[in-house]
Amino acid sequence: MIFHGDQDNVVPLQLSVKLDEWLKAAGIPDKLVIVKNGDHMFQPSGGAMSPTRAEMTRMIADFFDQYLR
Repeated sequence: MIFHGDQDNVVPLQLSVKLDEWLKAAGIPDKLVIVKNGDHMFQPSGGAMSPTRAEMTRMIADFFDQYLR
């Protein structure tokens, strides 16, 4: 599971997009979530984040349940 803020000024979003492509090509289950208004540390930048931290936590738990049980 890859989370990347669309306001990240440390790591370019394209790197996470490329990692997502490579994982999919290798047949590795993954999910890329681009966090609207999220900076590098997932602090709000320019507005409310979407998904929220609570929603991201739920997504991580669901991903773990699906692939790491």
